[in-house]
Amino acid sequence: MSYLELIEDIRSEIKEGFSSTYLSNTFLDAFKEIIPSKKLDTYSPLKFYWTHLLNDLIYLIELHEEVEDSELIEEEIFGFWETSDFANAFFTMLDEGRSIIDVSNSFIPLLENQILAFFYLHLEESTTVPLLYTIFPEVGDFKARIYLTDTHKYCTVPGIPDSFPSLPLTEITPKNLSFNLNDKIIKEMITDGDFSVTEDLYLLPNDTKGIEKFDTFKKDILRALEIIKEHSPNSYNTFKSFTHSLVPIDEPGIVSFSMQSLPGYSSINMFDRDFVDLMDDLLHENGHHYLNTFLNFTDLITEDDDKIYYSPWRKALRPIRGIYHATFTFFWALNLFGDLLDKDLPLTEEEIDKIKTRFIEEYYMLSYCYPDLEHAFNNKKINQDGMDLINQIYTRVRSYDVKIEEVLKSLKDGSSVLALKKDLEEKRIKYTL
Repeated sequence: MSYLELIEDIRSEIKEGFSSTYLSNTFLDAFKEIIPSKKLDTYSPLKFYWTHLLNDLIYLIELHEEVEDSELIEEEIFGFWETSDFANAFFTMLDEGRSIIDVSNSFIPLLENQILAFFYLHLEESTTVPLLYTIFPEVGDFKARIYLTDTHKYCTVPGIPDSFPSLPLTEITPKNLSFNLNDKIIKEMITDGDFSVTEDLYLLPNDTKGIEKFDTFKKDILRALEIIKEHSPNSYNTFKSFTHSLVPIDEPGIVSFSMQSLPGYSSINMFDRDFVDLMDDLLHENGHHYLNTFLNFTDLITEDDDKIYYSPWRKALRPIRGIYHATFTFFWALNLFGDLLDKDLPLTEEEIDKIKTRFIEEYYMLSYCYPDLEHAFNNKKINQDGMDLINQIYTRVRSYDVKIEEVLKSLKDGSSVLALKKDLEEKRIKYTL
């Protein structure tokens, strides 16, 4: 509903004659042609992401319009580009001595191009307008392949253009399943790939190693979901409700991630994580999608940057957003591992021991955070809806109070969790608010 309301609002603005000195006439003319498209009349995750590209451009234009009234606006513009896909190019231009405002203004056409290119590639599948498309790894794009539309068509790219990760497109023609890349006509290279893991879950490799290991990853995911479905059906049903696409990533130091603006797509490190980690990561990122479904519709917390709450997971002080998100998402590991206790599982002794260890760790860390969440609520950093939601989690957490000592005694070596418990007790004293 919020997606459709936004589309209607934008259509009304355009109909009333929207214009801006910061937007090119080429962009405005093209946008006026595409915004009435019936393709936008139904919701999809990619269309939802596209509206966030629009919101980014609108936000940036508003900052430029206000820049003369406040020095703080320049900091906001810098922060915008610092977290964007164009950060490296932005910093390069700054190093040449140009001002933040000047560089930002010259980069606005990049956002214009991405909005148009994303629409034509992923939603409309047709254009004769020359565009520069920056690949989108979170949906599986990489050097040799571009994924197209929610049906996961893809095009293999012969040769890597010098402009990579941006690709100059001069024509897209769905009738011939072809497009013109750098004046090279690429025909009939778009294919309906079989990326299904289950009927409604897809695995989208975004590098050659992921393609080579596709069958192995698919087998591991199916096995993980079978165990979750049998022994933690509530976790499984929640996963099926919010996750539809998995993108395997091979980035040391990065476990997994997802985007609030891209519902249902989870980037999962499947190269240097074990099977227990895989079950955990699938549900953890699904927890983000679940929480983001609320956050995309309503406010639960106050977005401030006060780093006053200690995060047991980050081992650092974090703003309330970090604590709230961590609590909601790491809860799903406790929920899963609690359901797996004392079950006859097709796992090794080491894996079962790790499940017990992870169960206790999450219990201790989640328990640590509740006083801080109460403090945040009392100080109006969390509203009533946000606290009601988090209290549902803690009803489940407290149900394990009587189980912890029993599980701890069953560990082969409980020294690590006892050390964690002691450390959290010390941190509670140190960071009491």
